[in-house]
Amino acid sequence: MLVDHIGECRQDANPRADPAQRRLPGALLAIRRRCGVVHRVERQTDERHHVTGLADRGECCASRVCGSGYKGRVTTSSEADPDPAAARTEQVVESHRDGQFDDVLRATLEELDTAAGRGGAAHDIPTGFAELDAVTNGLPRGSLTVIGAHPGVGSSTLALDFLRRAAFRHDVPAAYLSLDDTAEAITRRLISAEARIRLADARSGQLTEADRSRVAKRMTAIQDKSVVITRLADPDITALTDTVTTLAADQDVRLVVVDSLHMVTARRDTPYENREREVAEVTRRLKRLALDTGTAIVTTAQLSVNPGPRQPVPPPPSLADLRDSGTIAHVADHVLLIHRPDAWDRDDPRAGEADLILAKHRHGPTATVLLAQQLHYGRFVPIVTG
Repeated sequence: MLVDHIGECRQDANPRADPAQRRLPGALLAIRRRCGVVHRVERQTDERHHVTGLADRGECCASRVCGSGYKGRVTTSSEADPDPAAARTEQVVESHRDGQFDDVLRATLEELDTAAGRGGAAHDIPTGFAELDAVTNGLPRGSLTVIGAHPGVGSSTLALDFLRRAAFRHDVPAAYLSLDDTAEAITRRLISAEARIRLADARSGQLTEADRSRVAKRMTAIQDKSVVITRLADPDITALTDTVTTLAADQDVRLVVVDSLHMVTARRDTPYENREREVAEVTRRLKRLALDTGTAIVTTAQLSVNPGPRQPVPPPPSLADLRDSGTIAHVADHVLLIHRPDAWDRDDPRAGEADLILAKHRHGPTATVLLAQQLHYGRFVPIVTG
């Protein structure tokens, strides 16, 4: 086991180190060596340590941080008034004082052991598209994934594919939060994709007996899955944050789809004058929300360049095409872009195919995955190559 090797690291300590230095926390020693601050350690009657730092104004904060590491009272050559910012820093350091790295290291090594035992299978939330999961290893908790496409190309469809494959095939509790469609319409698309019935027939109710039989069979299989589909009445990011936090706490939701990013507003009362700054703020808060709740958030986004049906087939999209804000590409862990030549030319030789471009991958390489579009069923499906 990799965890067994941690103890070996502790055998390299220097037995000749100064006793006073051995009593000091690691954070204090590190800052002493870097800043050249000389400290004098005095033992008091209540067994607490008193640190005197010979430092200038810039080194005063370092002394406070060092002192908070072992619950001592910090003073300097010129005692300053209590600083709220310094107090918050002391609280942060104090909360992470004992064994944080040791605990994280052990957990990471255990995760590596577990991953090795799976033989390369995705251990994060799977998207259901094997070639994509082979590159990304699934969608990790705390991640933000953005799916960008031109209108009508299929970003919402792909986001719903991620949800239904994760929830129905792998029992991942999931939620689909829409700002531009009803829960009934989204559920109808989900049923069409699962039962392979034409979306137009599902809307009109013109289902054959074979269609009804497939619907009944699939609904029996998925009716007990943990899936939440709802329309957000309030597009404000604060309301969305409250909703996701509640779902994560009460229903252990691990995958959240937000459709779409550009319909979320950064504040309720006073709108942003600059749309780019608003989109940037929404993107950053979605990322923080994913980290705070331990969920994987997938959101759809618009592309800025739309050549229109009368123009030639545009080139594959890139990160620069994300609409309104370059912050999206910087903050997101994954950026997926959909390129469908038949969206512009129905007679294109590649009609029926779609390129899923992994344009950004925070933890690995980029790639392009070939998919088949079956939008008449409201879904994309993998194309097995090679």
